[in-house]
Amino acid sequence: MSFVNVFFIFLLPLALLPLLTLFIKTKPQKFKVVSWLILFKESKVEKRWSFYVSIIILIRVSILAIIILFLSKPIPTKYKFDKILFENSAVTEKEISRIRSYSKLLKGFFGERVECLNVKELKEYCKSSVGKNLRVYVICSPFLMPDLLSASSDLFWDTLMIKNAGIIDVEPHVGFDSVTVTFINYNLPDSIFEVRIESSGEVVYSDTLIMNTGETKFKSFPIVHTLTSLKLQLFPQDGVDADNEVDIKVPGTLRSYFIEGENRVVDLFFNTFLIKAVSPEEADIIVSLNKIPKVSKKNKLLVVFTNSEKVCDAIGVRAKIIKNLQINGLNFNNVLALKDTTFNSIDDFIRSSIMKVSSGGRDIIIVGTLPDFKSNEVLYSPLFWSLLLRELKVWYPVSYSYEREKIGKVVNDSLFLLRFQGDFRQVLGVQEVRKKYLPRTELSGYIRKFRTIFILALSILIMLELFLYRKWFY
Repeated sequence: MSFVNVFFIFLLPLALLPLLTLFIKTKPQKFKVVSWLILFKESKVEKRWSFYVSIIILIRVSILAIIILFLSKPIPTKYKFDKILFENSAVTEKEISRIRSYSKLLKGFFGERVECLNVKELKEYCKSSVGKNLRVYVICSPFLMPDLLSASSDLFWDTLMIKNAGIIDVEPHVGFDSVTVTFINYNLPDSIFEVRIESSGEVVYSDTLIMNTGETKFKSFPIVHTLTSLKLQLFPQDGVDADNEVDIKVPGTLRSYFIEGENRVVDLFFNTFLIKAVSPEEADIIVSLNKIPKVSKKNKLLVVFTNSEKVCDAIGVRAKIIKNLQINGLNFNNVLALKDTTFNSIDDFIRSSIMKVSSGGRDIIIVGTLPDFKSNEVLYSPLFWSLLLRELKVWYPVSYSYEREKIGKVVNDSLFLLRFQGDFRQVLGVQEVRKKYLPRTELSGYIRKFRTIFILALSILIMLELFLYRKWFY
């Protein structure tokens, strides 16, 4: 047995205060003698009086002891946690009423130890708790649980029963004449789904899709280029709205490019997403390697791949060359950092290597590397190419319509919803993880039972004290 508020246990001796009244001398009570009272000895009357007083005092001691014990909040050791965390995210949006109900109940018992955190804060706290001998209880969605358990195996946990099927990938085809959509039924029963594509509130395409529990399906949809904004929807709505609807923005026309110099990687990248022009005059985008191209027309966008600080100086950009740097297992060599920042992750480093500036009345995108797969592994990062595509404004392919929190990630300029269901089953197979499973109903049940017993015991003692006091002393 343990206590949530240990401080109040040290106040338990205060419950004995009513006993002090036994040592306080009071004036002897005068008895009015009537004829039948002569039959009793005076000593017997005094003994009965002392017995009544002792009973009342013991009841008051018990009442004070119960109140102090209630404030100290006794709890079995397995229920004592340093922190109780709830997931508050787009995934748990429809469970918010249940989360509030549970968190309010637990906060009333555990106080400030109970918190509702977003996904990022939950992950950071679980990682930081490793090795600190903290008992942490997490209540979150089944889609986040594998991440948290991999960060810290010391967690006690329960999951909210969220049923979900959704869109996990929208891949535009080259030329954007169609898109291939990947759907997954995470844990809904075998169902018939409806897929709709809307434009300006009107349905332009509709079809049915049959998916069994745990099944993934691919389906292609044609794109009409006269429609610039489409909304792809999956019905019926389920426990997670965020992945049931995505916005697709269609480019008006594909842009053309021209490369001054030779680089197989650059040519392959631009040829995938743009049209190659015969000459610089016909191109919308001029690409150069380690030099600033001379272009007469100012309406053309310039893209400069360079690992030279002098090239950056020529257009007024301060750059710092990074050599032989390794982050998360990737090697970076001769990459320019164009922004002053600390590199805590690959994302920070890559974002600092691409910058858009204005110089001489024209827009220039500086890419702080010369693409070479042998000496520079920055090219293996999907974020690098995704950021470059966005700066080029070739298209904005897909984004979740849900604005409050994106629960997907952009890879190669396509949106993916993180797949956790299979990982979750695998994680649950580990015996140590299963031992730390604690149903939230078990914890909330103990709190309700504790409160009920306290209120019942306190009510009985108070009513008994009032009854006996009235019976014996009035």
